[in-house]
Amino acid sequence: MTQITAPFGIVMLTIMAVLVAIYFMYTVGLETAALLEVKRYARELLAARKLADEAEASRFSELKKWLEGELAGLKAQSPTGLEARLQAIAERIDRLEDELREDIEKAGNTLAAYIGELEDQITGQDRHPPPPR
Repeated sequence: MTQITAPFGIVMLTIMAVLVAIYFMYTVGLETAALLEVKRYARELLAARKLADEAEASRFSELKKWLEGELAGLKAQSPTGLEARLQAIAERIDRLEDELREDIEKAGNTLAAYIGELEDQITGQDRHPPPPR
């Protein structure tokens, strides 16, 4: 009986080749699983985006309907009612403008008085004598 013995290097090379093949299949499996998961996430993201777009379109259509209703209501109002409101607003603006001018004039007069007092103090001249003691 003759016994065939394989050299130690060939046995180690065969074991290494088997391990490399197993590692390669494991790596391919991981990559495939990752790609499938990415594809699933992409589908979920697309579905969520569609849902968000539909909700946004719905909100825009509701806003459009509301605006159309408001505009129809404004058109339905009598023109005299709108004119009266515009006239009241114009009168209020005029009144506020007059009040603002008065306030600006008062502030200018006060500022001029303060500047006059400062000039008197700087020049050392006292226009008003001190009150008697």
